[in-house]
Amino acid sequence: MLVLDRSYDLIAPIIHDYYYQTNVAQYKDGFKGDGGEFKLDNKTIFLNDQDDLWVRFRNTHCIEVFQEVNAEV
Repeated sequence: MLVLDRSYDLIAPIIHDYYYQTNVAQYKDGFKGDGGEFKLDNKTIFLNDQDDLWVRFRNTHCIEVFQEVNAEV
């Protein structure tokens, strides 16, 4: 058995999914809530079809989301 650190893993960056919906789902467990409603600090976040930003960005690559958000600011 050969144990290496993550810097030797060249495949992980290629196979990891970098879409907005996947990344939110990955970190969603840190939020408390269900049914598309999440509570984070004092804010309530709705991630469902009623949220225009969620519908707009959920199937978009994260780089494109960051570029669009930065262009709007």
